[in-house]
Amino acid sequence: MNKMKYAISNIAWPQEKTDVVLGMLYETGISGIEIAPSRVWKDTEKLSFFEINKFRQLVEKHQLRIIGLHSLLYDHPELGLFKGKNIEDKTIEFLEHLMNICCDLGGKFLIFGSPKARERGNLPIEEAMKIASEFFKKIAEKAQHHNVFFCIEHLGPDETDFIDSARVSLELIRRVNHPYFRGHLDAKSLHSSGEICFETFRDFADIIQHFHINEPGLNPIAVSSVVNHQLLAQYLKEIKYDNYVSIEQKTIETSDPIGIVKKSIEVMKTWYRQ
Repeated sequence: MNKMKYAISNIAWPQEKTDVVLGMLYETGISGIEIAPSRVWKDTEKLSFFEINKFRQLVEKHQLRIIGLHSLLYDHPELGLFKGKNIEDKTIEFLEHLMNICCDLGGKFLIFGSPKARERGNLPIEEAMKIASEFFKKIAEKAQHHNVFFCIEHLGPDETDFIDSARVSLELIRRVNHPYFRGHLDAKSLHSSGEICFETFRDFADIIQHFHINEPGLNPIAVSSVVNHQLLAQYLKEIKYDNYVSIEQKTIETSDPIGIVKKSIEVMKTWYRQ
């Protein structure tokens, strides 16, 4: 029987609470941790294997595993697509560096969201697709070399002007046509683009690597329920999805941040039943 697995991103809690949060996650049914590198390290470019392995051991001592990376360019606004060959080459170099980190952490995928890094501005959509296809083909080849999947995250039209729907991300994946360049679906973005329907999931059934459980503005799912998550969960089951569903929510100002995380996990399990 196909069962979804539960994960959560480390952007959900204050980083000084990491050890405490990790200590309680396994008992809640969480088995995977998704990492935003900039929330763990101030400078990922100067990381040693010792530092990376130390964090991996911290996670694994709590019977958890690191499943992948996201928020890849959060601390590098100078990088991205459509900024000229020099910047694109530097972006590829940095993303390959993150692939190395992902491997050392035991992760299996990287999620490329980065709305600002993909803005096309006045660039015609077809030209943008051509540039992006060539860019991600290079990325996919490097991902294969490191044996990690690189996934394009569709965002909503309220977040970016390129790859602003699941449909367009599917077109890009087909153009790149590489086994290590895969799909990712995102709850809030499907809501924003009006694509919460079985056809979306049917089209992604063979290429979806990961799924984000989130709300507009990344508000905690413990306090926000704008998106129809029950319907999304139904469609995931219908395509027999058995990879991770991961809570992606921001840390909010509260006297009990750990309580918010616990409540969000409880809510997730009522929506996305295994």
